[in-house]
Amino acid sequence: MAARRQEARRQRDRSGVPIVGVVGYTNAGKTTLMHALARKGDLGENKLFATLRPLTRRGFLPGLGEVLYTDTVGFIRRMPEDLLEAFRSTLEELRDADVLLHVLDASQEGALERYQVVEGLLEELEVEAPRLLVLSKADAAGGYDLEFLKERLSGLPVSALRGSGLDELKQALAQRLLAQGVRPAAWAYPSAGAGVSLAEG
Repeated sequence: MAARRQEARRQRDRSGVPIVGVVGYTNAGKTTLMHALARKGDLGENKLFATLRPLTRRGFLPGLGEVLYTDTVGFIRRMPEDLLEAFRSTLEELRDADVLLHVLDASQEGALERYQVVEGLLEELEVEAPRLLVLSKADAAGGYDLEFLKERLSGLPVSALRGSGLDELKQALAQRLLAQGVRPAAWAYPSAGAGVSLAEG
């Protein structure tokens, strides 16, 4: 599987399509957000490690064009070393990302601690891609908690199920990729289009 992923990464590198890695604590809403961004795929499941292998889907950003969203396994606090090693080839997908979407469940208690857990594991894995923080499930978060996280972490509130905040997120993501030197496609669409599943395997 690791060899197949490496070949898939080489093919993506040759295509020149920017890669957006989607990371976060387990059950943070990563898969549901990617479903909303790419307009394709299954909704997320409310269980540990619902995503055990990288899942890549095609999407479009306004003013930029085609991008690839890659979902990864959810992180947990004090991840055992054996478990981290088992997922290391999966998490290596993050090294190829042009930008990371760090998805943080704003409706859960301890959101700040979960944010620190994910950032700490990314540092341990020496992942240096620039981050864009998404405060997911904003519709279910308390107003005070949401404002606290926005002020403390500068995150973008989004509800993938209701569709709120998605346009702002796409614009911010396109701007971050352009700032990274990604060149817009000549045929870039003015708005997001339908996604096409590129799930490996």
